[in-house]
Order: sequence, then C-alpha cells, then structure tokens
Amino acid sequence: MACGVPLSAYSRFRFEEPESQPLSGMHVTAIVLLVLIVAVVITMCMCKKSTAYKASGRVFASPGGSPVELQSWEEFQEATSQDDRCVVLGYADWCGHCQQCKPAYEQAAKQSKTPFYQVNCEKAFTAEQMQQLGIQGFPHIVLMSKGNVLRQHSDERTVESFTQFAAS
Repeated sequence: MACGVPLSAYSRFRFEEPESQPLSGMHVTAIVLLVLIVAVVITMCMCKKSTAYKASGRVFASPGGSPVELQSWEEFQEATSQDDRCVVLGYADWCGHCQQCKPAYEQAAKQSKTPFYQVNCEKAFTAEQMQQLGIQGFPHIVLMSKGNVLRQHSDERTVESFTQFAAS
C-alpha cells in the first residue's frame, strides 16, 4: 500500500547523476602519456618485420630470431627437410652442458640468417629415432641440409663458434 510520498523524496533513494568535474592537469597528463605509449607499441608491432616463413602450412623458423622449439619427430622432419641449411640443437632437460650452452645458442640464432632449431630429444624422439640421427650424448648440435646431417658441431660452445658453424 502506497503512502503517497514518492521514493525520490528520500535522500537515499535519489537517483541523481553526480556533477562532473573538469579533469585536473595530472589526469590529462596521464591520459596523454597512456595514448602515446599505446601508439608507440602499435607502431613497433606494425613496423617489426616478420622473418618467419612457412613450411607446409606451419611456421617453423625465424632467421634472426630465437631458435624454434620442435615438439615431435614429424615437426623435426618437416622443418629440417625444407631448409637448404639449418642448425639443430638436440638437448635433454637434465643435461647441465645443454643448460650452459643454450644462452650462447640462442644468441647465435639471433645473429644468424640460418634457421636455428632446438628439440628436447627425450620428449620428441624415440630411442630408435635418436639412434638414426646418431645422437649418443647431449648436447647434440648438427648442421643439416634438406633433412640430412652435414656435420656435427665439435668446437667450443660459444656464440662465435655457433655463428661460424651455421655459416660453414
């Protein structure tokens, strides 16, 4: 039963819009800075040249970028068979030598125009597949062409050594 007094008469039931206040100089500066940051990020993303290429529909390598992690025997075969020349690091998670050489390998990949791949052999390959590739220890670093091993890396595990190996 209504008592005749509208709800808007009570202060807690008033639905008035708050008065808008002008933006302070600090707010304007923050908004302008945010807009500039977004513009810079968008520009950087649009200007960054993509060096990725596709092999049978999948993107595998980015010369001048980080090494591409191959997840399976099939990816390994597909990626390495497409390249005239590529460097592959076969590693195992538990291998201390692999962990030590990975930073130099990644840096060399960024400096090289040759595709660099890496594969966790224990997860991606069977024992027979590792034997087929001649993997007897880790890290196993090879230069490949069209799916065939050209030679195995046997020098120091440095950026310079990996870069020279990729160019040889």
